[in-house]
Amino acid sequence: MSKTVPTDLKTHMAGELSKMATCWRILRLDGTELFFTDHDTAIPYDGDTYEADAGTTTTSVQHQRAAAVDNLEAMSVLSSERITIADLKAGLYDGALLDVFQVNHEDPTMGQIVLAQNWILGQVHVADNAVVVQVDGMASRLDQQICEQYSKTCRRTVGDELCGVDMDYYAHGGIVTSVTDRKHFKDAALIFSDGSIFRHGTVVWEAGSANEGLSMEIKSYNSDTLVFELLMEMPNDIADADQFTAYEGCDKTLACCRDRFNNIANFRGEPYIPGRDSRIDVRKLPSRPGLWGRNVGSSRPRAR
Repeated sequence: MSKTVPTDLKTHMAGELSKMATCWRILRLDGTELFFTDHDTAIPYDGDTYEADAGTTTTSVQHQRAAAVDNLEAMSVLSSERITIADLKAGLYDGALLDVFQVNHEDPTMGQIVLAQNWILGQVHVADNAVVVQVDGMASRLDQQICEQYSKTCRRTVGDELCGVDMDYYAHGGIVTSVTDRKHFKDAALIFSDGSIFRHGTVVWEAGSANEGLSMEIKSYNSDTLVFELLMEMPNDIADADQFTAYEGCDKTLACCRDRFNNIANFRGEPYIPGRDSRIDVRKLPSRPGLWGRNVGSSRPRAR
């Protein structure tokens, strides 16, 4: 939050009539920038034009002391053609950066009051053509895990740099022959007797599809009906003759890494570490001197 207010802007705000407007600047991870304002007409500022978007409202911007997470919640009716439900569902706004500030809409040269800078777009909820977005301050990054922890299953994503598996050997090209909805489709020519190979895998849509370039995790593949079920709906309709690539999946267990990918040397998990529900029967432990002069595993007192 801005700690200083330009002198001209402070004088204006002290007057009887305020002409302040709130502006939003969104920077997506793909480099796309979008500019909006809650004013009823567009506002040119600092070389950019902030599009009028009267359908957007926000909660108060909360700034916390110390390292607590700052946050606000924004709700918008999709009145701008530049933000679509399909793009939101496709994850194009996940992790985008947000700047929020106020200017005098009649004279933006007075400067700005910064309310939020480099905040991060988080969870997006879409319902009835309205969008609710949770926005977190930079301190939210401190809540993220930055180092590996012990785990029974592998911590890597199959095919990444540390995994080392060449996924080209586990990719299968397909063409949609029938569609149920945006989550279920079939390729009658893609036949596998073991449907489990695609569980936790990924479908990537090729050129010509309405979902071109997008991907989605595969929830299941039925080896009898040849139907793929995706984890979530695609943002656009799946059509007959759409081309896709289906990549085999990994459930991150040692057995899958060894038997399907022959990659046990790069397995990043500790499957033999006892878990919370492991039990040790002290009666089966070898007798040895313990605390308070007793033998662990024996009820008899230590000989003196």
